[in-house]
Amino acid sequence: MLSTLKQLFQLLNKQQQQQLLILQGLIILMSLFELVSVASIGPFMAIVAKPELIDEHPAFQQLYTFFNCQNSYELLVILGASVLCLLSLSSILSLATTWKLTKFGESTGAELGSRLFNYFMAQNWLFHTSNNSASLITKINTEVGRTTTVIIQPALSICSKSVLVLFLAAGIFCLNPLVAIIGLSVVALFYRLIYKLIRERLINNGEEISKYSKLKFQSLSEGFGGIKDTLILNKQHFFEDQFLNNSNTLAASQSINSILAVAPRYLMEVVTFGSIISLVIFLIISENGNLAEVLPIIAIYALAGFKLMPALQNIFQSIAYIKANVSAFEQIKNELQASNIPKIKLDRQPAPLKNSIELNDLKFTYPSTATPALKNITLSIKANSTIAFVGASGSGKSTLIDILIGLITPDEGQLRIDNTTINDSNRIYWQQNIGYVPQSIFLSDSSIAENIAFGDSREHIDFDRLTTAIKLAHLDTFISELAEGIETRVGERGVQLSGGQRQRIGIARALYHDPEVLIFDEATSALDGITEKQIMNAIEEFSGKKTIIMIAHRLTTVEKCDMIYLMDKGTIIDKGDYNYLYEKNTIFRNMASFNNIQ
Repeated sequence: MLSTLKQLFQLLNKQQQQQLLILQGLIILMSLFELVSVASIGPFMAIVAKPELIDEHPAFQQLYTFFNCQNSYELLVILGASVLCLLSLSSILSLATTWKLTKFGESTGAELGSRLFNYFMAQNWLFHTSNNSASLITKINTEVGRTTTVIIQPALSICSKSVLVLFLAAGIFCLNPLVAIIGLSVVALFYRLIYKLIRERLINNGEEISKYSKLKFQSLSEGFGGIKDTLILNKQHFFEDQFLNNSNTLAASQSINSILAVAPRYLMEVVTFGSIISLVIFLIISENGNLAEVLPIIAIYALAGFKLMPALQNIFQSIAYIKANVSAFEQIKNELQASNIPKIKLDRQPAPLKNSIELNDLKFTYPSTATPALKNITLSIKANSTIAFVGASGSGKSTLIDILIGLITPDEGQLRIDNTTINDSNRIYWQQNIGYVPQSIFLSDSSIAENIAFGDSREHIDFDRLTTAIKLAHLDTFISELAEGIETRVGERGVQLSGGQRQRIGIARALYHDPEVLIFDEATSALDGITEKQIMNAIEEFSGKKTIIMIAHRLTTVEKCDMIYLMDKGTIIDKGDYNYLYEKNTIFRNMASFNNIQ
């Protein structure tokens, strides 16, 4: 557990570490006030039990004279009010310290969640293709939340309560070392025995909570994500049963951990009251029934016990929570550590594309496979030309486009833009020159305007550029027929729009930033012939004005391309315009004939 807390502390930024040190000072101050408030009850109870002490004790005499008291009862009232003020001030300081610790814990958790999200968002395409989005979201939402509420917050509570226990224990020890040693030893051994009995169960339950939190979220994600297929196949019960089973298992583990963490409190109440009764009997016997001597000591011990027992229970409960939820931190530890690695320094922005895009002897193999997806790819794409990559599924077209976009880094070879090699330090600037239209357009549940200006907040949308993009994508007629125009909401993933309308929004999004390069990755393959023709006419308007790169299954969409590259098994096996390939290449001709039959 200490190792986990040390690793967590090292993940905090410098400002957070400094804040934590300041909080330690506040904790010590709070504990001192607690100790003083507990100690102050002794003199008060001594006078209550034996008023004549005012005349016998020099300190009481000085107070009597200082406050100009007329009798012992006036001094008693003043001392009582002073004790109450000290107790009140101690409570206020404890409340303020608790608030500061809670605020620090919550803000730290929020920062860790944001840091984790930023880290995931900065990863390359391969990372996201090999990691389930439900798993990533679970780590950010659930595991960071657990790390905050049941590791960071309890750890801060342990710091606070441990200092308080230490100060009170020291005070009790000074009052009566034997009683302090016996009492604290009994309590410590009791808690130690309970912790030893439940430790393994806490760890196992914590691992189950991590496992079933992920599965519960995955059931939701897959159920809603495939809702159309689910409704058609009438498979709602499959996801409902999955969700219910995962929820029940998760709830059982959480409830067991909760009860194990608080159970000692009820057992310790018996031990505490038994100890106080035993102490009273012991003191009365040792002092021969002299209540004047016994009462102040009993009062101090009773108030100290009143302060100590909740603190000790809080420490035990916090340790139990941390032990039960170490698995949450283990789920995100590596990513949080990686997020602390300094980012690569970006170079200056490279010049816009003027001459050509060069691919030099590219090779790439996906991590999970042995067969190269691309090998020996060398080609040159002239600026403002229109080119296409065609070939059977699995021939490497999409992988090559992903490299062109900068989503994938080749294992060997280079991507060069006007003699500038694209690497980690300038890739972002190259991507700013690209407008990308995939086969499936992602649309958020927001307005048409916000979907076209995707990633721009509402107040930062450039409506002049938005209007231009809408006209170029031939969306203006469609939008003019809508009651709310560009403010019309499209529904989650654009379910309220047709395929052609979604594709046009995708084209408008690609054009919104006026990119130099337009890439269409099978952007029309899912459309009917008429809609495809309309979109292709829109694309052709940019011919000669922008560099256009296309992937297409339907070869009718690439007839007017300046250059077509035919791919097979990760290599370029032929190139030329449509007529050349149709006449000279049997594979291409067969593909074209098959498309025509369709």
